[in-house]
Amino acid sequence: MVKCSCGKRAIIYVKVKGKYMCEDCFLRYFERTALNTIRRHKLIDKRDKIAVGVSGGKDSLALLYFLNEHFDNEIFGIFINEGIKGYREITSKDLRKYCKRFGVECYEFSFKEEIGMTLDEMVKRGRLKPCSYCGVFRRYLLNKKARGLGATKLAMAHNLDDEAQTILMNLFTNDVKRFMRLGYMTGIKTHPKFVPRIKPFRLLYEKEVLVYGLLKGIRVTYIQCPYAEQAYRVRIAHVLWKLERKYPLLKYNVVKVFDPKLRELKERAKDEELRECKICGEVTNRDICKACEFKRELKIPIS
Repeated sequence: MVKCSCGKRAIIYVKVKGKYMCEDCFLRYFERTALNTIRRHKLIDKRDKIAVGVSGGKDSLALLYFLNEHFDNEIFGIFINEGIKGYREITSKDLRKYCKRFGVECYEFSFKEEIGMTLDEMVKRGRLKPCSYCGVFRRYLLNKKARGLGATKLAMAHNLDDEAQTILMNLFTNDVKRFMRLGYMTGIKTHPKFVPRIKPFRLLYEKEVLVYGLLKGIRVTYIQCPYAEQAYRVRIAHVLWKLERKYPLLKYNVVKVFDPKLRELKERAKDEELRECKICGEVTNRDICKACEFKRELKIPIS
């Protein structure tokens, strides 16, 4: 039996610490890491009203639980139903069950009602991969609805694996502007219509978030998005997984090495103006936002 340094039975190997931990020591490590991330990077102020982007998956429910337990701020969930048949019907059930258990309000919105078309319908009509439409419209609605509900911060459950994957995806595609979405808090400039996104779990591995959720009684139905195999992210995730088996802490090192460069990129881009889309009025860094561009391409009426 592998033991923790405290003498109790270990349940997980924590890579960053280079040691096995028991349940109690792991929970202390996990919560201390997330709280230190929030304090060090000033992610949450006592006056903040926090919206949490929730999907019904393990990561977002773990974040919702964590924030609700550790902060006295007003906290609520925002769930975006993309309209993926045989998928969102299942994850939404877990979401409602746990929001009720946590005593947290959750507001639900759908692509069909807000955009005019489900993701399944977009895939049939459009020329791009599903994740392209999904990512743009999800970000668009999360920001719009969080602002409409009075949120001053939008918390996302992006973990260390997610961040390392995104860094490499943007690097391989030479997409410098998308680097600006990375970091502990997104955004370079403030704008009345932009709700800053925060990532309290950014330095915690996906496996650690899973174990934390399980220890807190969060057990969701695992089901993979039917479009996941078409995603570039899945291929990058597989490459990173294989590499980290040979080189422990690879993902952690990718994120830590990138952070100084991210600060430089944001410093260079600080004069870039945020503006409002000429069609819908939502915040963007271009004349016409990507959501409205996609609506035009998909021939969705723009009101």
